[in-house]
Amino acid sequence: YATAQTRDIYLPAGTWIDYDSGEKYEGSRTLNDFPLPIGKTPLFVGGSGIVVEEDQGALKGRIYPVTQQANMIFYHLDGETESRISLDNPDWNKVTITDQTTGDPVDVTNERHAYTFTLEPGHDYLVH
Repeated sequence: YATAQTRDIYLPAGTWIDYDSGEKYEGSRTLNDFPLPIGKTPLFVGGSGIVVEEDQGALKGRIYPVTQQANMIFYHLDGETESRISLDNPDWNKVTITDQTTGDPVDVTNERHAYTFTLEPGHDYLVH
């Protein structure tokens, strides 16, 4: 295991994106002998394509283009404040995100094959 350079990886039904390369794969299938050298992140993003992660004390939303409709409820760093991210048939070539709480557009960057934006506690977001 410690010296293996490949793995067989099963992807359930749906669209999956390799976190490092951005390459898309369709499940349900096994990727036989998938290259997994040292330094490669062993991660595929699928499902809703919505990932919330902490970045220097703030939460960031990362939206991967794997589906057209999804909803996610998450809690901020205080463990109590709730927010929602919803996908509503986004045009993946021209994604816009609206803060549903204020009605304002949100600044979006494209980082590591995902549309990324900063989340405000208690605000809801629409990706379109």
